[in-house]
Amino acid sequence: MKLYLVRHGQAKDSSEDPDPPLSDYGQKEVDHVAQKLKKHDVQVQAVYHSRKLRAKETAITLSASLTAIDGILELDGLRPMDPIEPIIQLISEESHDIMLVGHLPFMNYLASHLTQIDEQEAFIQFPTACMICLEEERDRWAVTLRITPDTIWSRS
Repeated sequence: MKLYLVRHGQAKDSSEDPDPPLSDYGQKEVDHVAQKLKKHDVQVQAVYHSRKLRAKETAITLSASLTAIDGILELDGLRPMDPIEPIIQLISEESHDIMLVGHLPFMNYLASHLTQIDEQEAFIQFPTACMICLEEERDRWAVTLRITPDTIWSRS
């Protein structure tokens, strides 16, 4: 199973809107990642996103560059300070590749837990519009692909 974790693109200032959409720059960031993602021929069962508008907009843009069998779905539990345990349970019950689009610090905590890296070390960095792919290896997950608006890193 592959698990794609994505942090939303840069959002507009929250003083303008309590649930801000992507800024123009943030949309460009996500567009760059989507272009790079297209080259990897990604197929997932679903693209799940938090209830926040910037995550939904990021999911919509990225989904145009991959195949999502069940489409784009809103999912509780992906907000910045949500506990990771319910999502870990969802992942453990899933047998197909999925993508989760959410926020910091949630994505750092989840990635750190799955890779068994201390989240205080912040080994896995999630700049805006960053996507990482984790693959299960033995009893933990390993980062096999990382795409940011500026770079692509692949283990293979």
